[in-house]
Amino acid sequence: MCCHLFSFSARDISRVLGRVVAVSLSSLLLAEMPVVAADPTCGDYLAAVRENAERLSSGEYRASGTLEIERFDGSGTKLVFEELIEGAFDERKQGIYFSRTRRQVGGEGELRFGRSMRAWFVATPEYSVQGRMSGSPFARVSISPPIEPHEAPEFFQPIFDVRSLGFARYIALQYSWKEHLAALEKMKCRGAAPQGNGVYRLTLEAQFPDSNAGYRYLLWLDEQQGLQPVRFEVLGVRFTEPPEVLGTNATAETSWKEVDGVWVPVTLDASGSTGRGKERLQLSFMWQSVSDAIPDRRFHWKSLDLPQWSRVFDVRLGAGNPQHVATIGVPAEETIITSQDELESVGGFRWIVFVIGLVALGVLTGYFLRRHWARRSAE
Repeated sequence: MCCHLFSFSARDISRVLGRVVAVSLSSLLLAEMPVVAADPTCGDYLAAVRENAERLSSGEYRASGTLEIERFDGSGTKLVFEELIEGAFDERKQGIYFSRTRRQVGGEGELRFGRSMRAWFVATPEYSVQGRMSGSPFARVSISPPIEPHEAPEFFQPIFDVRSLGFARYIALQYSWKEHLAALEKMKCRGAAPQGNGVYRLTLEAQFPDSNAGYRYLLWLDEQQGLQPVRFEVLGVRFTEPPEVLGTNATAETSWKEVDGVWVPVTLDASGSTGRGKERLQLSFMWQSVSDAIPDRRFHWKSLDLPQWSRVFDVRLGAGNPQHVATIGVPAEETIITSQDELESVGGFRWIVFVIGLVALGVLTGYFLRRHWARRSAE
């Protein structure tokens, strides 16, 4: 019963997040450590988390670690994967780059994507790029109208927002930090208690509509790490008298470092349940840039580091019939389409070629018919 109620699906999360309302926040000076009121509430501490996430407006990083998946089939089978991630984001350009390389290194059996896979995802206001490679030496890449990371297929997930690490539930990592934080701000605050050594524990609760079920969110923030979340637990709760704790739904531990006045995550140890089983993701981060503008080329399919003979298709060209626009390693076929103007120009050019072809076919047909009838007339 408890597992069914509190292993929430992405649809459940989306429904909850859709009801949240963001609160207004007072800005803090960039050079100052986040501060809270003399008699702080949960909202005062969450304001420090929001302030840091807003400062981290762009960045580029690499992460490496392991993913463990314990199957729910009762076999006790645990699959172990090496995980390599590259990411970049720029809030001003609304650009996201995310790539993952995963290789199975332990356990019997395999997931649907096989023992190894590579995935690429790019999102901009104009288009999205999704590339995948599994069981093949080359990748297939699709350029499509823009979509959000949480709308990408399961193969690519989780495409996480690095700014939400430390307070985002594992099953919903693919949603933005703004959605996660707004959900926390909407919950009922049951206390902000000091734990010693500059650590504070927030207790927040949310109850599902027309139900006595919900969850309790425990969030620890460390003053020595910029009041950023260093640990959290999500507990399934039945709100009776007294409340009944049904079990732990998700946990995470995160560590942070300061770079130019901004706190960035350096380690993550997150666990939670998904449709595949009970999962644990452990990552270490190396940051190449923090709050520096990311070049436009980073958000283009040519930045994907695709293997030779990978094929690129544009689903925006031709209704329901993706058009082949490039094969990696064949320069004559490589075509860059990054804006609506270029898309229309390419589409218009193909229509011109099509019309010219029809006209040429008509001329040739008329020529041969004239010769045919002239020969018949002479006979």
